[in-house]
Amino acid sequence: MFGGGYREREAEARVHIPNIGYGTFTAMMRYIYTGACDADLPRNPSLARDLLRAADQYLLDGLKALCESALAACLTPRCLSETFELSEAYSAPQLARRCALFALEQADALLRPPSGGSGRYAELMARMAPVLRAALGGELVRQHDAARAASAARRAQQHQPQPPPQPQPPQQGAQAAQAQALAAQAAQAQAAQGMGAGVAMP
Repeated sequence: MFGGGYREREAEARVHIPNIGYGTFTAMMRYIYTGACDADLPRNPSLARDLLRAADQYLLDGLKALCESALAACLTPRCLSETFELSEAYSAPQLARRCALFALEQADALLRPPSGGSGRYAELMARMAPVLRAALGGELVRQHDAARAASAARRAQQHQPQPPPQPQPPQQGAQAAQAQALAAQAAQAQAAQGMGAGVAMP
């Protein structure tokens, strides 16, 4: 770029990148070269928002997922509407889904000032309706599939053939036969002694 016949060659090796700050650009380039983001995004939601915009602009799906996760982790009733708008603007479906579920979980807080009110909450839920429908539908499908899999596993376990009885080892069979023979001989000896004792002497 800087060695060819491009306009950047005349820019003294400086390229102006619009819509992205220095800190955001540094974190993005670190992710590109290392595959990791060492910034504590959940504790720095401002950087997470800026990185989400940059990741969407430069098609960095992995970085985008990290930003979505960080913003979802630091949701509050105050920032919910802004974060949901961000998810819509920059095609962040996982963040949008978390915002919609958070709105259901925190309905009581969102219905009270200063976080909102019944009118603002109704407006927010109307905007989130498609996301909620998809999220709840997906959750129901997952639960249904899990129940079917568990039921199939139980049926397979119930119909599993039982192993045949193990044959008695030959040594044990011979020992049992020998014991029976000795018992029979002892019984015969006792009977003979009884008969001898009953014979009268002349």
